[in-house]
Amino acid sequence: MRRRFALGAMVFVVLAVSVLTLVGALVANLLRGGGVAGLPAPVVGFLVVFGLFLVVGRFTWRWAGPVYGVMSAADRVAEGDLGARASERGPRPVRRLARSFNTMATRLEDDDARRRQLLADIAHELRTPLSVVRGNLEGLADGV
Repeated sequence: MRRRFALGAMVFVVLAVSVLTLVGALVANLLRGGGVAGLPAPVVGFLVVFGLFLVVGRFTWRWAGPVYGVMSAADRVAEGDLGARASERGPRPVRRLARSFNTMATRLEDDDARRRQLLADIAHELRTPLSVVRGNLEGLADGV
């Protein structure tokens, strides 16, 4: 697990440095007033910003979408809907969060069902002696 994480971190750093170097070169060229590949500087600037927007948007939505699903399910549970579950999708840590949330919601639902059953059992057990006492009092009142 640690090796995979370290390898992924190294690949991310190499890609980030490469992208930042490319963007830096493009920006430096734009600041000098020159274009890139025959395109005017404003067009290249727009393409760079638009490309960065797409890349950042994609990675942000990859994390934000599944986290939003967990948050929505948490809101439903807070409102009393103990049957709400989060879909387990997205990056591994978000899937793990959703799985933990679903486990918690299942346990809450089971605990609520046990609490309701316990209250029903207690109410039944208390009704039985009261019925016997009531019957005896009615018998005494009738002179039996």
